[in-house]
Amino acid sequence: MSKYNPNDREKIRRAYLQRGPHQPHGHKFLQTAFGKTKRRFICGWFDLDLYKPWLEYSVMEDAAFCLYCYLCDDDVEASDDKSFITEGFNNWKNPERFKIHIGGPGSAYNQARQKCEDLMNQNQHIAYSFIKQSDQIKIEYKIRLLASVDCVRYLLHRGLAFRGHDESELSSNQGNFERTRSLRRDKV
Repeated sequence: MSKYNPNDREKIRRAYLQRGPHQPHGHKFLQTAFGKTKRRFICGWFDLDLYKPWLEYSVMEDAAFCLYCYLCDDDVEASDDKSFITEGFNNWKNPERFKIHIGGPGSAYNQARQKCEDLMNQNQHIAYSFIKQSDQIKIEYKIRLLASVDCVRYLLHRGLAFRGHDESELSSNQGNFERTRSLRRDKV
């Protein structure tokens, strides 16, 4: 994810999560020799509730990856186990590593999973919080904005300076902008 523009990462992560992990069902998985025994990725792992939401398989690399860790690895604590993120996991002799990868509540996997869930939760999204502002706050903001714009127009129209020599509250020469703003405030 770090290769993408930081302004686009959230959209890209959301698109990946909406599409879900790449799980090729019906693919003939390659067998790898482990000593005298040949082993391969088992398609049934995709159907296990524990692995289904995150387990991905790359046909080109013959390796398994973690969707959550891939998407949010740069945002969570550094993980010692990069095999599910960059290199891919392909030690089919040791599938218990899937459970080890998930780890405990504070694991890098669980931090990444939580970040992905938060990203998909619209109620926590920043855009949602702007929409949720009350109408009263919007009205008050508009009044303040219009008062400031009126002050600026007045000063610009007459060619007056905005600042004074001393803008402190006790000063008699705070500047024209402060003076016109306080006059507007008295009218409202």
